[in-house]
Amino acid sequence: MNKIKHRQNDTFVIEHDGNPYHLTPTCGQKEMYPEILQQYKDNPDGFEEEYPPEPPSQETIQERERQVSINRIQTELNKIDAKSIRALRAISGGMGTDEEIQRLAELERQAKELRVELIEKTVVGG
Repeated sequence: MNKIKHRQNDTFVIEHDGNPYHLTPTCGQKEMYPEILQQYKDNPDGFEEEYPPEPPSQETIQERERQVSINRIQTELNKIDAKSIRALRAISGGMGTDEEIQRLAELERQAKELRVELIEKTVVGG
């Protein structure tokens, strides 16, 4: 059995065998549109109304932004870890140069700043 949903913009979604087919005045099956629209006008109770989703709350938006920020920080920390490996290997093997030691110190400074920011985002909820 086909299920037909009516949308707020007077377009339709016809579900046939579990697949949705979108029917609009300009779609590939546009010759069907006037007929389905007339059926809807004659008997709207025979159609399921489809409403747009509620917009997200301000709290939801803020939480999404917080999660995006947390993900960005974690990605940056992972990049810093990857950049640190070679210098750490050289230093731990007793073959690290002053440049590698300085580079490692700079990476650790950046990581420390990011960890503070991450703590603020996760513990404080900022």
